Amino acid sequence: MTQSLTKTLQNFDDNALHIAKRQYMQESDGDISGMFWRIANWVAEAEEVQARSHWAQKYFDLMADKKFCPGGRVLAGAGTQHGNVLNCFVQGATDHNPSSFEGVMEVAKKLALVTKVGGGNGVNLDVYVARASDSRRDVGVRGWVYMSASHADVGDFLQGLMRLPTHPDGDKQAVSIRNWTRVIYGQQINPEMIVQARQNGVMIARSLPEGVYAIPDDMGGIVDSARWVCEQALMGLEPRIDLSSLRPEGIPIKGSGGTSSGAVSFLVELFDNFLEWANLGAQNSGPIHTLRHVYAPILRVVRQGGVRRGAGMATISIDHPDVLDFLTAKDLDREAAEGDISTFNISILVTTAFWDVLQADGLWPLEPQEVIGKYYLDYLEGDYTGVVPVLLEREFDKAKGVPVYSGGIPAKWIWNQIATHAWSTGEPGLIFVDRINEFSAIRNLGEKYQIKSTNPLKYQAA
Repeated sequence: MTQSLTKTLQNFDDNALHIAKRQYMQESDGDISGMFWRIANWVAEAEEVQARSHWAQKYFDLMADKKFCPGGRVLAGAGTQHGNVLNCFVQGATDHNPSSFEGVMEVAKKLALVTKVGGGNGVNLDVYVARASDSRRDVGVRGWVYMSASHADVGDFLQGLMRLPTHPDGDKQAVSIRNWTRVIYGQQINPEMIVQARQNGVMIARSLPEGVYAIPDDMGGIVDSARWVCEQALMGLEPRIDLSSLRPEGIPIKGSGGTSSGAVSFLVELFDNFLEWANLGAQNSGPIHTLRHVYAPILRVVRQGGVRRGAGMATISIDHPDVLDFLTAKDLDREAAEGDISTFNISILVTTAFWDVLQADGLWPLEPQEVIGKYYLDYLEGDYTGVVPVLLEREFDKAKGVPVYSGGIPAKWIWNQIATHAWSTGEPGLIFVDRINEFSAIRNLGEKYQIKSTNPLKYQAA
């Protein structure tokens, strides 16, 4: 054992070593001392060549003696193939109209690629058009998904099993696949597979039919394939995809230093949710459906830095028509019925204009949408007198009445709903966006540089 390793091990207990190995060490590190040397040598690259070994040793000693610890992305990313040492990103479409289908897909791909190398992501939903009145999934396109019987994950595919993103080291659990008919194919099908297929509603084919889209085994290609699925569905066509090229669960990912979450996880999280989103109306389904069925699933299935699920922050302005939909999006009953958004914190952007109306006990000129099971719009006659009326719950779905006057909704009613949800569920948070931009170092560069979201790590540290 080298002197540097002995010295390092004396300063770190078993728990610290376990966390370092699970979260930050790369395969080439070998041990925690190797991890520190990787980082120290990377830092020393800023120096003159002849001085690098001296400063690498200095930096190594700081870490080994527990006098300084870099951030998590530096620990995991310094000196690696991908080279990401940043925690914080805010994503938006720059190559396409942000509210378009192409804009949503551009952001989706950025989320996947940044999460893969360990970054956290913020997104602002103001750019998306309000939910269309006909965005209800009464009937939609179903797809066909194939897997070779020789694939290592075929048993999970047959039974619909995967490790939950919230417990990546836990046991596999059965999951629901809503929009796809599963098919196994190939000469390797055995009697046990046939029994499992019959028990789980999986079809059997001797060979892969022609024209089935092969999903490539890289993150950019996987997201592009999910986009293709949406495009097919929007044209009324049944997408047919083959997962057999995807690496099995647990196989190392060179670009991130972690391991694959497996083919079934991509089926459940990406392809099933993206098809659900398309069936709901895609970019016309509203910002919350886009968050629930496109952005949140990406952060679940793409392990952050290859070892843990991603983290995100979604924001929406207090004057967006879907703010009540956003406000209740993470209610437990909605998540159980519609889909999980737990990879995202959610926060409402509160403006000075709203705050002034709230202090004056006035009406906020909001034109909200109804949220089934949560809010219905009750249009009231007369002027607002400062007293919010008590409105009856709607009988068939227990939705609360929203007091709508000709000039808008009482600001204090909105404020009360925000406070009630924050107390009961911890969501949403508040971001006083005008105050942030007032003190922003880039405040004079124009509208393009206005801050409208934040990375979740920044938010939690504030």
